[in-house]
Amino acid sequence: MSTANKLLGERYQFIEVLGSSQMGQTLLVADVHYPGHPKCVLRQIRLPTRNPMTLKFLLRLLEKKVEVLHNIGQHKQIPSTFSSFQANRSFYLAQEFVPGRSLKEELLPGQPMAEPIVLAFLQEALTVLAYAQEHGVIHGSLKPSKLIRHETDDYLVILDFGRIRDLSQDMASRETTAGYPQSGAATRVYIAMEQRTGRPRFCTDHYALGMIAIQALTGLPVEELPEASHPNTQKAIVSLLQNIPGLGLNTASLLARMVHTNPDRRYQKAVEILADLERLQQDPQASIAGKPITGIASFSGGALSGAPIAGTPIAGTPVNNNHSISGTPISAIPTGGSGQQPTVIETDEPDTRLPTIQQPNQKRSWAFLGAAGIAVCLALAGVFAWKLPQRFLATQRIRNAEAAEATQDFDTALSHYTRSLELYPDNPQALAHRSQLAFEQGDTEMALADITRAIELAPENQTFSYERGNIRFAVGDTQGAIADYTSAIQQDETFVKAYVNRGSARAAWGDDEGAVEDYTEALQLDPPVDVEAAAYLNRCLSHSNLGEQVLALEDCSEAIDLRPSHALAYQNRGLVRRRLGDSQGALQDYNIAIQIEPDSPDPYYNRGLTRQLMNDLPGAMQDFTQALTIAPDYVFALYDRGLLNVELGNRADAIADFRSASQVCLELGRTGCYEDALYQISLLEDESSQPSDVPESEVFSPP
Repeated sequence: MSTANKLLGERYQFIEVLGSSQMGQTLLVADVHYPGHPKCVLRQIRLPTRNPMTLKFLLRLLEKKVEVLHNIGQHKQIPSTFSSFQANRSFYLAQEFVPGRSLKEELLPGQPMAEPIVLAFLQEALTVLAYAQEHGVIHGSLKPSKLIRHETDDYLVILDFGRIRDLSQDMASRETTAGYPQSGAATRVYIAMEQRTGRPRFCTDHYALGMIAIQALTGLPVEELPEASHPNTQKAIVSLLQNIPGLGLNTASLLARMVHTNPDRRYQKAVEILADLERLQQDPQASIAGKPITGIASFSGGALSGAPIAGTPIAGTPVNNNHSISGTPISAIPTGGSGQQPTVIETDEPDTRLPTIQQPNQKRSWAFLGAAGIAVCLALAGVFAWKLPQRFLATQRIRNAEAAEATQDFDTALSHYTRSLELYPDNPQALAHRSQLAFEQGDTEMALADITRAIELAPENQTFSYERGNIRFAVGDTQGAIADYTSAIQQDETFVKAYVNRGSARAAWGDDEGAVEDYTEALQLDPPVDVEAAAYLNRCLSHSNLGEQVLALEDCSEAIDLRPSHALAYQNRGLVRRRLGDSQGALQDYNIAIQIEPDSPDPYYNRGLTRQLMNDLPGAMQDFTQALTIAPDYVFALYDRGLLNVELGNRADAIADFRSASQVCLELGRTGCYEDALYQISLLEDESSQPSDVPESEVFSPP
């Protein structure tokens, strides 16, 4: 961003940069249109694509978001929205500048706040959230720096409502590599698990606000607060609350419910918390909603259900032992025994024959007998002290578990692993085995807990860090995954799979340059063919995302040469060719992918997009429909077929497709694509709308 005298939007004079991220900058500017040139905040959102149809639709959605922000900005504790404009491949949003001190500056380590002060803060913040929720708005990124105490009027202001940057991030994800918007280590403690997987709800803001309140009450540094992705988070939070001196039990219970790891067990609306706060302040011993709020131990942790939702089919993904490209990272859980084998201790058998010698010798004989007996007892005590029988039985259980896995009897295998760990709980290999099996069965909470314990027991084992990185990546904790892969690489600089998967995590984070470095490092280590093909294919996507299409084409072709029967490689090369303007070449690649995997909806969908660009609208319609025949809930195909129906003048069919798309998005908990589909329906149902203005393709922010 230039700091020259040139006015932004022909009215805003640059003063300084307030913040920066991959998606844009936040600037302090002066509005020269008004006397005195009042300060305001100008938010830049970089537009992620050059596709004119995508840009047209994205700008329309951004303007719709601005309208929502303008409406909720009527509240005095939410910054007003003044204007918006497009310039230099970016979208700009001008909002009220709020002078004051952020809560981040007041949360000082070692200086806990008093309970009444924290309760008053909660009541004020929740009042603002309740107003936003009445307008259907989730904040989505609450943290102390977003809470400002106005320097003159002393009321609390909440900044950055609307998550407007995420829309641009979603569009970038759809056209390039699927990823999860993440935050730095200092702010992850405020992020609930459902937010990490792209499914925020109203109660997601309650989690963030509750964690801020707990930070204020404990005076702990943010680094010492538990994160939602860590095992036993709920127990750790309850323990924190129980150890706050003088904290009322009802207050502790209210906060424990606000930050429950299971979103279904939190307060669902801010007005519910406000009602309980009011009763609590009127009578500290009062019951809440007819129930006493005592016994915070009842707020136990609950496993989050459901597997992570897959991203777009055209994406760089980690590798797997059996398949070089898949939706999960390379799996390499260690194999082997579960501890030492029992040691055989040999002892002399004492002579039990009656002595025939004189009494003194008889005494010596009994003394020898006693000494030998003591030796036997000590030997047996040593056996049990080292828990050798338990270890032997635990090893047998592991063998039974492996046998059950071989027959795909996974429930029995899990039971054997669990029994083995009951006998010998500090066996890192057994923990790692059970972690991998639990992960494959969808129990990510157990998987994370087990592999974390294995790392504690054997921190020198780089494979354990690598495995935890795979699990974290799968649940959306991209930064945690990067940290684990880095740890594995630091312990073994030749750990080629860790380089490949760290590259994939960096790409998901948006760091394609770092991803290219990791893929290149992996290729220099002379990896096996499957891993080499994966590195080339993933580097192809990162090169393409960086605009280096020629290098991308070379990498995708290398991947195809190494694995000529891999359909995804042809799909990704088709994407690159489409970006190079070679629609015919892209079409050929998608045709080959369809021949290899005729039962996959992905190549049909992507070929449909290409045919649409080539103005073969009947062919595009046929491909979208075929993708939906294979997978009726394929939301991308539903949405783009809806857009195509609009272009063809099939209004009723378009509405039906958008309604189906909205329902799928709702079931997935993806509010962004749900709102987009409803927006398209509203345009079609509005008599004054112009169907021809609807963009043609590639305009859908992913679910």
